[in-house]
Amino acid sequence: MSLAPDFRSLHDQVVAALGNDEVITLEVFDPVAKTYTATPSRAVVSSWKTQDIIVGSLIQQGDLRCIISASHIPAGLRDLDERDRIVVRGRQMAVVRWDTDSRRQNGHLIAAEATVRGR
Repeated sequence: MSLAPDFRSLHDQVVAALGNDEVITLEVFDPVAKTYTATPSRAVVSSWKTQDIIVGSLIQQGDLRCIISASHIPAGLRDLDERDRIVVRGRQMAVVRWDTDSRRQNGHLIAAEATVRGR
């Protein structure tokens, strides 16, 4: 028996109760066609706190953290990388980091965390 659906549901309920999720757009690069496919989604968006930034790491002051519930990740989406973009608050931002490992329960994805940076 997997608890993943219960955790996904709980995550969605917490996000809904906080009212912090925003509309974002995932822009995924297709290297063959050399085009982007835009897909609307939702995420909890916040700034990285100074105390969470490690000097010399990928994350820099001014980067944003987007936590995207598994229920808002399009089926079949590959891991995003630096070729991809996420539009946050009307601003196109580069994907610096895409983490689908930290928010798993028994191997099931609950949410992904993207770090994005303005272009």
